[in-house]
Amino acid sequence: MSDKNQTPSKKNQDKTVLDYFQNKKKKAKVTSKNVSLSDVCTEGFDEHSDNTVLKFIILNIKKVHQKSVKTFSSGHVSKWNVSTSLAYDRIITAADIGFPTGSCFCIIYQSQRESDNKLQKFKLESCGVGDVGEMIEPSYTGRNLGNSDVPILQHKWPLKPIRDSFTLLTTIPNMIYDEENLPNSGTRFFLMKGVLIHVQNVSMEIPICTGTMCDRQEIKSTSDQSCACLTVSNRCPVVLSCNLFVKDQDGRNILVVKEFRSWVFTKMICGSLLSDNSGKDDFNDGDNLDQLRERTSIILDYVNSNGGWTVIGWYRVGMQQDAADKMQDFGKGQVETVAAETVMPHVSRLVSTFVEKDELVQFRLQASAVPKVSVGSILENEC
Repeated sequence: MSDKNQTPSKKNQDKTVLDYFQNKKKKAKVTSKNVSLSDVCTEGFDEHSDNTVLKFIILNIKKVHQKSVKTFSSGHVSKWNVSTSLAYDRIITAADIGFPTGSCFCIIYQSQRESDNKLQKFKLESCGVGDVGEMIEPSYTGRNLGNSDVPILQHKWPLKPIRDSFTLLTTIPNMIYDEENLPNSGTRFFLMKGVLIHVQNVSMEIPICTGTMCDRQEIKSTSDQSCACLTVSNRCPVVLSCNLFVKDQDGRNILVVKEFRSWVFTKMICGSLLSDNSGKDDFNDGDNLDQLRERTSIILDYVNSNGGWTVIGWYRVGMQQDAADKMQDFGKGQVETVAAETVMPHVSRLVSTFVEKDELVQFRLQASAVPKVSVGSILENEC
């Protein structure tokens, strides 16, 4: 039937149907809404969580075999009396960087299958500790990790890595680690830009794993220790180790990390010197170690003089029973807890604040400087 033969009422009906589908199509293109950790943990958030995104940075990934962790209900007066042991495959500690306040949260995956599913995109992009991402439609479980302020979040869709993290991190304000003004308890995230770095006792070591998701940061402490990686290989089984000193622009110590290890930092220092066949002894023998330390110092000094370093990490202030109370036979409700005296900061990522990695190539050791290293399989694509 032609338009001329249609009645006015029919034309109006057709226009109404057309408008309906056009409006429905517009609604289908709703843009994502960035939310904060505080938003996610607010009562009633789940009702309006469609198309929400929480931007985060992974600070740590822990994997163990056949262990459980205690969780506590949140939002009740007696919340610390209601605990549940939860078996887990991996625990991710992360921080909100979309609306950064220093607050952290965790994600618990209860099986290897769940870890494989939820971390599949991070695995494909060779991302992990120290990298940033998006959690699509996050949800608060209503529970916290242990007797702490760390909420446990959950998500249905795989975590999505953000590749251009350098640009995103420049927008985040400084959150200084100040040992003299730490909170009484809790887990906190810090990000310090433009700081100076000094290292001692540089050497090349064998990591517990040759993957990338763990950033090769773990130091072997037990015979059955596992790392967080979903896949590993036998490629380039080395990682740079050093005692790390972070200082302010006036040279005052901010924090110290003993035996700091990072695959990202190793690639920044060594670059194309790393190959599939690289081994610990290739770098730690005689003159090779001297050259490695010399070049590391040159690179650090150059970055220190051109905008400094960005240091990202976390720390946990634990609570312990007051020493005086230990001498008394107090009931559970009478024991006073105080902040632990020793706080150990963890560095998750160390990168230059302004200097591009390609600018550092001129200062690195060349493959010919270390005779034992095979030049045939250089890891240029990873550096």
